[in-house]
Amino acid sequence: MKNVYDYYEIIKYIENSKKFGIKLGLDTMHQLMDILHNPHNDLQIIHVAGTNGKGSTVSYIESCLIEAGYKVGSYISPSLFSYEERIKYNHNPISKEEFTSCFNTVIDACSVMTEQGLDAPTEFELFTAVAFLYFSKKNIDFAVIEVGLGGRYDATNIIDKPMLTVITPIEMDHTSVLGDAYEQIAFEKAGIIKHNVPVVVARQNKEVMDVIRGVAYKHHSKLVCGWSISCKSDIDEEDAIYDNAGKYSDLYKDDVHHSVRYKSLGFNGSMFIYDGDRYITRLIGQHQIENAMVAITAIKEINEMAQCERCPSDIGISAMTIDKKDIVSKSDIVKGIENTRWPCRLECIECDLHNAINQTVRVILDGAHNPHGAKALVQSMLGLMYDECSTCTQDEVSQNISSYVSSQAKKNLIIIIGMLADKDCDGIIKNALPLFRMAKKVIITEPISDRKLEVNILFDKIYSKIIDDSINYADDKLVCDIGVEVCPDYKEALHKAFHYIREDNSDGLYHLYTGINSQNVGNLKCKDEESFILVFGSFYLTAPIRSLIVNNI
Repeated sequence: MKNVYDYYEIIKYIENSKKFGIKLGLDTMHQLMDILHNPHNDLQIIHVAGTNGKGSTVSYIESCLIEAGYKVGSYISPSLFSYEERIKYNHNPISKEEFTSCFNTVIDACSVMTEQGLDAPTEFELFTAVAFLYFSKKNIDFAVIEVGLGGRYDATNIIDKPMLTVITPIEMDHTSVLGDAYEQIAFEKAGIIKHNVPVVVARQNKEVMDVIRGVAYKHHSKLVCGWSISCKSDIDEEDAIYDNAGKYSDLYKDDVHHSVRYKSLGFNGSMFIYDGDRYITRLIGQHQIENAMVAITAIKEINEMAQCERCPSDIGISAMTIDKKDIVSKSDIVKGIENTRWPCRLECIECDLHNAINQTVRVILDGAHNPHGAKALVQSMLGLMYDECSTCTQDEVSQNISSYVSSQAKKNLIIIIGMLADKDCDGIIKNALPLFRMAKKVIITEPISDRKLEVNILFDKIYSKIIDDSINYADDKLVCDIGVEVCPDYKEALHKAFHYIREDNSDGLYHLYTGINSQNVGNLKCKDEESFILVFGSFYLTAPIRSLIVNNI
């Protein structure tokens, strides 16, 4: 080892590597891994790509495998709280000592590359190499690897023979890099599909599904649909468990996708019936049910592969696991799904304000960093804040958002929002407009990132969209009365939000538009006397605000 860096010197090295930016392509990664003797080839890998839900799906799969007693590594990005959390072993981030040791090994390999006149690896390539090296040293049973960007030319796609690939919902994101059409983005994401390796796919639109199906066919890969396999079930829906949570409803139901039955448990997650079995997820939102179904399907596909007659080398499963029994039992899957936790993904933290009425406020944290994520956030918030929306299908909520919200009294809701400049900010704002209609106050702040969108620019975008929406939606061109303000410091923004919640202890009934006619007011009722602070727009905003709250700063 030529140089030995301590932990803090490693952090400086990582920060310095950011100057190389994002560089799609596998040449540098191949060169680096060759010097490291290709530790990734020792691993049984589940490779996960997609636009939304990648991290949640990785976490679900990881949790199920750990529940079954396996040693499991997971690799995600970006990290929310520390670099170490990107690389985990059985839920636990890599230790600083192992982080430092593995990085020193990778840095030595980078020095060899420099001597050979080769390009220096990017930050993401460094982390990917460290993850593979660490997992190899830990002799793990399974590695669940999340793609960083795209798939085809992502550094993680150095993997030649994963045991399984998974593609979560694909939407418009990173269009400057991946293309500005669904077909282009889907082709890049489908680049992780490998010859004769099964691929589990989430519910997609037709354009995306056609591309994935074509790539899978070309590679002779079994395509497994990660949504309801059967709409028939012997489960008694009138069970005693959570019987106060109401009736089961359809998650979706159309000519293409079978019905999935679920019922909301509010801020405790959801209960759902999938492929004849009942599950509970503690992750909030209908979209998390879909992510869970993809993970369940992936685990069941691994079980099926383990029971087939093919040679282990053909399917990427080691001889140890080929024992004609399930890799993961049904009970382990059920426990794994329920025990999954994933911070800043519609995460709810209750805070006591210690005021005269012992008021409690729910702080809800969600990344929602692209239009599809913003849409899912709106659907979930409606279900959480208005009882009558909790049993609507996704399509019903989507089609009736404007009428639901415009007819309702305002909630005691404060929004804190901040975004990165390279995201589709206009698309996010457009889809998030119903949230602004519901809010008493919108505070615009800045994430912790060099890529942050300045508050004044975001203010102009949001305010103009709100005004346009109030004019376009109301026949009599009513003026919107939402309070929008800027506060660049996210810490101050959070303190202001708590202040606004404290200062108004009324029932929270505020009309969005002035002069709403009585016949336009529907029958939906707000859940009484609840106060909310919603933080969204970027993980680089939700993560530091979460740290402030949990550390009582």
